[in-house]
Amino acid sequence: MLSFTNEDISLDETKNIGLDIQFTGNNPNRVGVSLNRVEFDLFIDGKHASKFYNDKKIVIPKNGDFLFNEKAELKLSVVGKAIFNSIIKRKAKYRMDGTYYLETSIGTFPLKAKLAEKEM
Repeated sequence: MLSFTNEDISLDETKNIGLDIQFTGNNPNRVGVSLNRVEFDLFIDGKHASKFYNDKKIVIPKNGDFLFNEKAELKLSVVGKAIFNSIIKRKAKYRMDGTYYLETSIGTFPLKAKLAEKEM
């Protein structure tokens, strides 16, 4: 299970919105995993809002909980309508898709997954 929360939203002078996201999850399996790279696609109300990357190693322990933080930069020109609607409605549907790069002794394998969907 993977979930995410919106930790902070900020607007900078370049008209980009910074979105701090905290991911939490639980790995019920008897095998832990290390991810060397993860690509994220963030959608707000079905519209693509941002693509961002994590090159830090993420360790997901066996039979345990995990947590990591990310920051996405959203361009107002791309998601203006979705953001405007979410402000007026005071909620929006967020969806996070990802590609995990799993490094093994026989090579690196990309794994695509719908990570989470949440209305906030």
